Amino acid sequence: MQNSMEQEPCDFSHGRFIKHDKSSNNIYVVNKLNNNGNINIFLSDGSSIAYIKDNNKYYFYLVCMGDWYLILGSEVDLSNCVNTYIDSIVTL
Repeated sequence: MQNSMEQEPCDFSHGRFIKHDKSSNNIYVVNKLNNNGNINIFLSDGSSIAYIKDNNKYYFYLVCMGDWYLILGSEVDLSNCVNTYIDSIVTL
């Protein structure tokens, strides 16, 4: 799924977190699974995002962090982290 870098709200319910510059490596959502409200999103660079309904937390597993991951308490925080991650890859 491709979106422009324009500032538009990210919508977790539709898996629309990924924004990228046309000159980037085109990181995009490969697959999205919804298992009883627990949502897993897999990105083309090997990173993934999980939403766990029971504790209302978002987990961002960045491919560059190995076994480490980020735990975020809101969709806004997740959106900011994902966009910062994508922006940092584009500028590298």
